[in-house]
Amino acid sequence: MFSTLVYAFEAVIPLVLIIFLGAWLRKIGLFTEEFMAVGYQFSFRIALPCMLFCNVYAINSVSDINFSTVLYAVLAIVGLFLLGLAAVRFLVPDNRQKGVILQCIFRSNCAVVGVSLTESLGGSAAVQCVAIITAFTIPLFNILAVISLSVFCSEKREGKRGLLSIDWKRIGLNILKNPLIIGIAVGVLCLLLRILIPTGADGEKVFLLSKQFSVIFSVAESIAKIASPFMLLMLGGQFTFSAVKSMKKQIVIGTVARILISPLLAIGLGWLLSEQFGLLDLGAAEYASFLSVFATPVAVSSAIMAREMKNDDTLAGQLVIWTSIFSVLTLFLFAFACRFLGLV
Repeated sequence: MFSTLVYAFEAVIPLVLIIFLGAWLRKIGLFTEEFMAVGYQFSFRIALPCMLFCNVYAINSVSDINFSTVLYAVLAIVGLFLLGLAAVRFLVPDNRQKGVILQCIFRSNCAVVGVSLTESLGGSAAVQCVAIITAFTIPLFNILAVISLSVFCSEKREGKRGLLSIDWKRIGLNILKNPLIIGIAVGVLCLLLRILIPTGADGEKVFLLSKQFSVIFSVAESIAKIASPFMLLMLGGQFTFSAVKSMKKQIVIGTVARILISPLLAIGLGWLLSEQFGLLDLGAAEYASFLSVFATPVAVSSAIMAREMKNDDTLAGQLVIWTSIFSVLTLFLFAFACRFLGLV
C-alpha cells in the first residue's frame, strides 16, 4: 500500500508544484495580465483541441473496445451530471458558480492524472482499458461541461418558464463551436478513416496520419504534449489565497463532491452490478480505470472553459487546485480499498 501511496503522490503532486510555479511567476511579474489572457486563448483554442484529438486518434481498433464497460462509464457520468444538476440548484445561489461546481462533480482529470495510477494498479492492460474509456468519456465531459456552463448563465427567453426558458439553441451552437468538441470530432473522423480504409498487401494500414501527413501530425503531437503543463501554469498565474475565504463553502462542496462522493457512487454501483448481481464483468483493469475516470481531481481545462464561457473562473481554478491537493489522500484510500477487496 505504501507503493500505491507513492504512485498517487507522484501522479498528483507534480501538478500542484507546476500550479505554484505559475503563481510564483505571476508574483515576480514574468506572467503579466496580457500574457495570461493570450495564454488562456492559446490553451482553449489550440493546445487543448490538439491534446483531445491525439487522445481520440490513439485508439488502436474497435475490437479493443469493451462496450459494456464503456456504456457503464458513460451512464455513470450522465447520472452524476443529473444528480449534480439537482444539487447545485439548491446548494449554490450564484448562477455563475452553479455551472462551475456542476462540472466539478462529474468531470475528472483522468487523461492527465489517472494514467500513472492506473498503470501501477492494473498494468498495461489497465492503461489500454482507460485509454479506450476516456476516448468516449472525454467528449462526453466536454459536451456536458458546455451545457453546465451555459444553462445557468444563458439568457432566458421571454414568456417561458423552467427548462423552456433556457435558450437551448444557443447551447447547441456553443457545443458545435467549442474548440474542444471540434478537436474531438476531427479525431473521430480521422480514426474512422484509419479503421475503414482497408490494409495493403503487406497488412499495413493504407491511411495513417503519421505517414501521409507526418509533419502536421508531429506538430499536433508536440502541441498536445505541452497542453497540460501550460494550462497548469496559467492556472497558477491566477491563483490567490485571498479568494479562498470568500468562497470557502463552494470550494468545500465542489471538492468533497469530486474526490469523495462521485467516486463512491460510481465505483460503488459498478462493484454492486459486477460482484453482487453479475450484470457487469469487471476485472482489475476495469476497476483501475474507474479510479482514473471517477476518483481523480477535476480537469484542468474546466477552469479554462469557465473563463471562456463567462462563468466564475476564479472558483473553477480554486477547485482544480484543492481537488488536486486532497486527491492525494482520497486516491490512496480508494486504491487501498480496491486492493483490500481484491479488485485490483
